[in-house]
Amino acid sequence: MRFRILGSGVGRPLENRYLTSIYIQHNDKRYLFDAPENSQVLIQRYGESMNLDAIFLTGVGPATTLGLPGLLTTLRNLSKDNRELRDVDIYLPKNAGAETRMEHLISLAPIDPKLHYVKPNQTIIDTEDHSIQTFATDPGHDGTCLGYRLQESDRRGRFNREQAEELGVPVGPKFGKLHEGSSVELEDGRTIHPDDVVGDPRPGRSIVYTGETGLLDEIPDALRDADVAILDGGSTGQKRGVSRKKHMTAYEAGTIAGAAGSSLLVVTHIQGIFDQSVAPLVKEVTNSFDGPYIIAEDGVLGTIAAKESDEEPVERVQDILSQLNNYPQLSDF
Repeated sequence: MRFRILGSGVGRPLENRYLTSIYIQHNDKRYLFDAPENSQVLIQRYGESMNLDAIFLTGVGPATTLGLPGLLTTLRNLSKDNRELRDVDIYLPKNAGAETRMEHLISLAPIDPKLHYVKPNQTIIDTEDHSIQTFATDPGHDGTCLGYRLQESDRRGRFNREQAEELGVPVGPKFGKLHEGSSVELEDGRTIHPDDVVGDPRPGRSIVYTGETGLLDEIPDALRDADVAILDGGSTGQKRGVSRKKHMTAYEAGTIAGAAGSSLLVVTHIQGIFDQSVAPLVKEVTNSFDGPYIIAEDGVLGTIAAKESDEEPVERVQDILSQLNNYPQLSDF
């Protein structure tokens, strides 16, 4: 599982910090979370595939949707050689005005994606190897904005080939049957069960993304114990101003991440005033969150390695951090 911070800013795109959007790949599935005006440019700039399976919008305002007409137009142009590029599902909050806004935006594009209007606490993607669940954000706005959790299903335990051979299991198809959960009978009449040669199931990996949000009144269940929590938090207590109800501060993002048991915090929606120095954000996060964190920058790539059944969360975090070579805004850990 890998994630790319395409853009990390808020308000307006700047030369080195475009509006926040997230690209996540899990196995052969490619998902885009939010589609601001710069999203298709950044997908291509950072070498990600345009063959998207779905787009998830945290809200229906300009900062999350204005990139859709251009993105869909590009997908249509590219689809001359690959018709699959036209098959895009868009998931978005169901609220007053959402349908009218989306119909207008989609009318500007030459393809017609499938729109899915969803509510909080729904499992909107449910496959054999992962699911995506919604949760409410943006208190004070009747829950009309959504966050998303991508949760990988538990994986099979590791197959112990050495143990299987010691028990007399011949190399071949019986290895596969045991790993898939079926018992096998040997020529001498003995029965070998999966528990004899397969370890405990390995927990699935998870990523949570809130989009723009004010301070959450309570911790949604879908936000808890995530390997990576990508949270709005790019302002400080001194610089909140009129955005007070629309965004969390870095301190609040750290507080939420800590209360939710996040292994790694990624702070996004960075205000332009911090382009020269993110020191005020760092100060607030370190005062509220004890774990490792990243003050996001455009293009940052992280990979979450598969977990082991007895692995501690701190070891999983080190796997993620190892992919962020020499990233300057990564906290010491």
